[in-house]
Amino acid sequence: MAEDQQDDLELKTADAGTAFRAEMFATQILLGYWKHALAAVIIALILILGWGQYRDMHRRSQRSTTARIAETMSKLPEPLPALAESVASGEEVDAAKIEAVGDELVGLADGSSGTASVEARITAAEAFRLAGKPDKQRAALENASGASGVLAYAVESELANLDLEQGLGDSAVARLEKLSTSQSGFLAEQAAIDLGLAYEHLGRGADAAKVYASFMERFPNSPRIEGVRVRQQRVAAQ
Repeated sequence: MAEDQQDDLELKTADAGTAFRAEMFATQILLGYWKHALAAVIIALILILGWGQYRDMHRRSQRSTTARIAETMSKLPEPLPALAESVASGEEVDAAKIEAVGDELVGLADGSSGTASVEARITAAEAFRLAGKPDKQRAALENASGASGVLAYAVESELANLDLEQGLGDSAVARLEKLSTSQSGFLAEQAAIDLGLAYEHLGRGADAAKVYASFMERFPNSPRIEGVRVRQQRVAAQ
């Protein structure tokens, strides 16, 4: 009987619970690697701060370039739209002065990046067009790298127009076909219309008719569909 009581009094070794063991493991990790964790946090904060400063600096740079573009444009005898009307009506303009403004805009683009740089090159290309400098116009457009969205459309459509003026019909068609499939919404509609007009300009009425028919299938709710239908009838009549 005494032996049974003695056995009952013996204490068994307690088994630490899973939660306790996990807590001890985490504590050991924390004590052993707290310096590394602190360093990682500091690096993350530095990266966040650096990115914020870079973004602010980039915005300031874009605003500065845009302001300089406007300042350069003020050197023209008239705003670009008015100059374009003057050239279209055959009026004499100061081509040398317009070309000089275009050169200055290219210089601004070379010293900047991003959207402001693309904007400067597109504006320079228009100035060169009005000044009668197609080679400089093409160079400005082809160097407008990084363009996207509306700016990419502006660059490629202007290059297509220049191709047509210089007798490079196949190149113009290829550019406009790519725009009509790569863009969406209004820009895709405009590219398709421009493609049809390019075919008409090249005397390829059958191809223009196909483009206009495709337009009405792709964009049945377009507000410009009546205008396209008129063009299609005009091509068919020819």
